[in-house]
Amino acid sequence: MFIALYNIETNFLKKPYKNSISSIENNSSTVVFNNIPQGTYAISVFHDENDNGIMDTNFMHIPKEAYGCSNDAKGFMGPPKWEDAKFQIKENKTVNISI
Repeated sequence: MFIALYNIETNFLKKPYKNSISSIENNSSTVVFNNIPQGTYAISVFHDENDNGIMDTNFMHIPKEAYGCSNDAKGFMGPPKWEDAKFQIKENKTVNISI
């Protein structure tokens, strides 16, 4: 599972603030990002099903592998939007994402 944390809208789904790779066990994956300052963030994840290090897409750039974003944001005729995926961190926070 590839997990990316974004702290700037213009970088969303392009350049993560922090990222991690985590294994999937019992249909779940957990990542902890430490020392994250208060602010606005969004998370994206994807399951690299064929273990090639990238999110595979079809000829129309639609993902062929399972993915998700914070707030379970979904895109319509394109990728999810920052506005739908963003959340606030003021103290320790748990974010659950279903894919």
